[in-house]
Parts: sequence; C-alpha cells; structure tokens
Amino acid sequence: MSFHNMGMVFFYKNRRFFLSILPLVFIAGMAFFLLKGLALDPHAIPSVLIGKSAPEFALPDLFEPHKLINNQWFRNEKRQWHLVNFWSSWCRACRNENPVLLELARQGVSVIGIDYKDDPKKAQKWLSHYANPYQQVLLDANGLSAERWGVYGTPETFLVDPDGIVRYKNIGPMTLKIWRDYCLPLMQS
Repeated sequence: MSFHNMGMVFFYKNRRFFLSILPLVFIAGMAFFLLKGLALDPHAIPSVLIGKSAPEFALPDLFEPHKLINNQWFRNEKRQWHLVNFWSSWCRACRNENPVLLELARQGVSVIGIDYKDDPKKAQKWLSHYANPYQQVLLDANGLSAERWGVYGTPETFLVDPDGIVRYKNIGPMTLKIWRDYCLPLMQS
C-alpha cells in the first residue's frame, strides 16, 4: 500500500475525529486573528509618505485667497517641526480635537490647518467660533491636495520634520496622549 493510500485509510477511519475538531480549529483561528487585530494601534496607520518629502502643493490662504502657500514653507530657517492637520467645518471629530490643537499651539507647536472640501465662509466662521489653533490655514477646496497626502477623511494629521519629511500620520482626532506617545519621541530622536 502506498503512502498516499495509507493516509487516506487513516483519514477515512478517523474522519469523525477530524470532522469533530474542525469547528474547534476554525474558532481558534478566528480568535487568534481577532486578538491580533485588537492588539493593533488604530492610530498607527501605515502611510506611503512616512520617510518621504511632504507632497507638493500650492494652496490659497483661507483668509487671503490671493496668497498661495506651497510646501517650501516647511523648510525654513527656524528648523521647526509641523503638524499638518486636515480638517473641515462640517467635521464633528474636528470640533472635538480643536482644544488639543489649541493646547499644542499654546505650547509652541507649529500647527498648519488644511481646510478640506469646505466652504471658505463656513470655515472662517468655525474658526472664529471655536478658536483658531493654526499658524497657517490653507484651503483645499477640491480635495486634490488631500488626495496627494493620502487623506481618507477628516481629521487626519501628519508630523513633518524641519526638512519637510513626513514622520508620522494620525487618522482621527489628535489627542495629547497621541502627541506624547508618538509625536514627541520622533521629535526627540
């Protein structure tokens, strides 16, 4: 009898055993992947931009639309790190993260806001109502700049180093915990 035939005979004689453990194997596999997924950090979203130059852009200033700002703005003599925050006046989560961005701005963090697919008047009104944490506010009316950055929705925030290199991406509202746990260590390394 060949090795293959012996295996088939063994399986045939023990098929009840194999069929009875099949659901257990399936459940164990599902539990493994579920636990593995729960252990992932939802803020540590991979981005193809990490370690690369910030995407090229030339966007109008929200308050002075004739004034265009481009990504060369990141590379200045101050050698500053920047948080680039994509937000919108219609975004509820953006309202929740605004106090955190205000606190970071008070601490001297350069926070650049890019208003995503928004009505400029509504954005200006929003900033006057909730307070403006941004050192610079740009308007991405058609969302093309956000697309180049790989933005899925608002809010999303990127940490850009003094050389204009993207070092971190956060999807969802920025928190002080995320700032302390992820951004500060990158800036101090």
